[in-house]
Amino acid sequence: MSKITYRNRRTLFEQVMSIDFAVNSLIDSKGKHRKQFALMDDELKNYFFTLQKLLGAVAADYESFLWKQSCENPKLAKKFLPDCLKDKLDVVKPARDNALA
Repeated sequence: MSKITYRNRRTLFEQVMSIDFAVNSLIDSKGKHRKQFALMDDELKNYFFTLQKLLGAVAADYESFLWKQSCENPKLAKKFLPDCLKDKLDVVKPARDNALA
């Protein structure tokens, strides 16, 4: 059996947000797999409910970590922050330093 490998160039933050969106869509019966959740047994549904709760907490804490590191060391911001967050750094950094007018 051959192993298929590929590289995902999206940041970890973007991937976590994508998984969170996919899990929420599944639970809310939206999107491509909208009929699957209703067919699942209760144990599998519970796994997805647990994943839904954990992903929200992980995403929030990870975003906070990214902001903290990027504000403390702007050089890291270029490496750490995904593009969707880089645009907000000019507002977040002064806000964290209580320097926002």
